[in-house]
Amino acid sequence: MATDRYDDLTPTATVATVRSLPRRLRETLFADTSLDVEEVAQRPGPDGRRIVDLVDDTVRTLGLLDHALAQTGVSERPLLHAGTIDPAERHWPATTGASVRELVDQLGFETEALGDRMDAVSLPDWSREAVLAGSGR
Repeated sequence: MATDRYDDLTPTATVATVRSLPRRLRETLFADTSLDVEEVAQRPGPDGRRIVDLVDDTVRTLGLLDHALAQTGVSERPLLHAGTIDPAERHWPATTGASVRELVDQLGFETEALGDRMDAVSLPDWSREAVLAGSGR
């Protein structure tokens, strides 16, 4: 059976991975200086989604995960938004209208906040269970 290559990440490696997201995204988006990244980021891809929308969704998702982790730190059996694990349950208001550069900067703030919160989680608390709203589990 195939396994996910991320299944065995330690908490420390997971924090490092989260914190490296903005750097890796910048390297990918802004590597070709001959491109107008803002214009390219507005173009729909083959699936109809734009880069700017994907980065916006990532920023908001990391904020949701940060909130979920905060809840697990203050409650023995936290109740979490279903969107914490199910992308189909994430319903954001319209896009922010921010540029892709602004969104990558926001991604940096979100990854730092999430990384700091993750650093503060004790090893036993990584296995704490939560209740998913509306799921009965």
